[in-house]
Amino acid sequence: MKVNLDGRILQGVEYLHKVGLNFTAEDLAFFVDKNEILFRKPVEGIKSEVIPTEYGIKMRTVIEPGVKIDYPITMCFGNFQHGGEHINEQELIVGDGAEVKIYTFALIGPKQHLNRRDIVTVRLGKNAKVELYDIHYHDETAEIKFYAELNAYLDEGAYFYNLLKITDKKCGNFKTKFYGELGPKAVCTVEAKLKATEGDEVVVEDVMKLVGEGAKGLSKSRIIALDGAKAEFIGEAYGEAPNSRCHIDCAEVVKGENILLKNIPVLVSQNETAKLTHEASIGKIDKKQLETLMAKGLTEDEATEVVVQGMLR
Repeated sequence: MKVNLDGRILQGVEYLHKVGLNFTAEDLAFFVDKNEILFRKPVEGIKSEVIPTEYGIKMRTVIEPGVKIDYPITMCFGNFQHGGEHINEQELIVGDGAEVKIYTFALIGPKQHLNRRDIVTVRLGKNAKVELYDIHYHDETAEIKFYAELNAYLDEGAYFYNLLKITDKKCGNFKTKFYGELGPKAVCTVEAKLKATEGDEVVVEDVMKLVGEGAKGLSKSRIIALDGAKAEFIGEAYGEAPNSRCHIDCAEVVKGENILLKNIPVLVSQNETAKLTHEASIGKIDKKQLETLMAKGLTEDEATEVVVQGMLR
């Protein structure tokens, strides 16, 4: 299906290219600018209802049991010219045995003064498999306060992978909270990759509740803080079920001055066979890597960016 080439869609695709994604307008399944639905196309096996609201949209998507989609579903949730309050509420229901990969893009245009909230609930049926990639592009001239919440409920044998990535330009005042509730033999992996620069304040909170026997969780974050940035990671794991497992892995890297980083682990075991582990580190960018790149003609800032992007790839 040919996409109506609205200027904002073209602008959105340009942003995707800036964060290293070679999607085209024809790859899109859904595109909204705050509460203006610019493009939408049907996908076999997926039913969705979208209701525009004063401040954004409410969206409910159902993937029917047994449906297996072998190409990524791409959806853009932008704010290019509206600014102000922006609230998206989404619910994703995935039937038993269904498999899907979804890319969602939060795209924020230049000079927007934005207070945005994205609230997402995902419910996976038995043996369902979902990969959800949440990629952000925030224009460096925008003033952003962003709260992103993802609540995932996994039935028996379900698999859920989620990646949150903000590695270009700026984060702004950004807080994200993940809550995962894992049933028997369910597996959940969440990753956060963020680069915080001057004036950014970032909080990443991951909560894993292992309520089913044999449930396994992994929380992995990589946060880079440069001059004048503040960042905090809170990782919580609750081993409530027999033979449940969870590992929290956080690595933070700093470079510059006036930086504040915190790492707060919370491990709570309620079953003698549960195993919960935590690994954390805060350190500086490798000096030898910088010197090697600078010897090849890069400035210190250019060399730093190469190292940072390599760590966040």
